Amino acid sequence: MLRPILTNKELIQLMELIKDSKSVFICGHRGPDGDAMGAALGWREYLLNLGKDVFVAMPNPCPDFLRWMPCAQQVKFYSESTAEVSAAIKKADLIFLLDMNEAGRTQDMAAELIASKAKKAIIDHHLNPSCEGYDCVVSRPKLSSTSELVLRIIHQLGGYDRLTRSAAACIYTGMMTEIRSFIDTPHFCSFEKIHQKGLQGYAALYSQTFPRRVVKRPHSRPSFNASRSFRRNSL
Repeated sequence: MLRPILTNKELIQLMELIKDSKSVFICGHRGPDGDAMGAALGWREYLLNLGKDVFVAMPNPCPDFLRWMPCAQQVKFYSESTAEVSAAIKKADLIFLLDMNEAGRTQDMAAELIASKAKKAIIDHHLNPSCEGYDCVVSRPKLSSTSELVLRIIHQLGGYDRLTRSAAACIYTGMMTEIRSFIDTPHFCSFEKIHQKGLQGYAALYSQTFPRRVVKRPHSRPSFNASRSFRRNSL
């Protein structure tokens, strides 16, 4: 069972920001890895399900081995499509910075993000988030990844049941990016929730993306019994 991850204050702040928005801009850090991409694409689907107009951008391209991710083709790169991304920033009334503790990590995009009059929120798992100039900051350094944090937030906001297998695959990719194997993380319940979405169709792609990140041993604790089924059915 996933416990609530947001405080009451954070929950109210986030719900109000989303409720009052129409056009949402989501971005990750420069040199986007699987966590930045996975968190952004998972969060994108949640917002799309709420009827929001959502634009996802990264400062520069992600590695080719992540291009298989569902809806990755919807992500624009500032270094390649500067005018289009700049227009989306200007249009947005809400900006989410994911997998970074400050706008400066977007480098070339930073000035436009900071200058935007849109409401701004950070969702991240790194230390020392910048709070000044942001309307909501959700930072959980003890979680495995920003993707796990996004999953937990979506679950608390009541959006888990509408989360598709494709979005779950993106979130799982982000979680696997940040840890050596899912048995090494103390947040196994998050992986159980992702497993319930059924990721069998992505098994070959995961083995190519994370060739060394396979679970090599069963776990003795009863709470980890599902790991055997996950390995058999998904990996």
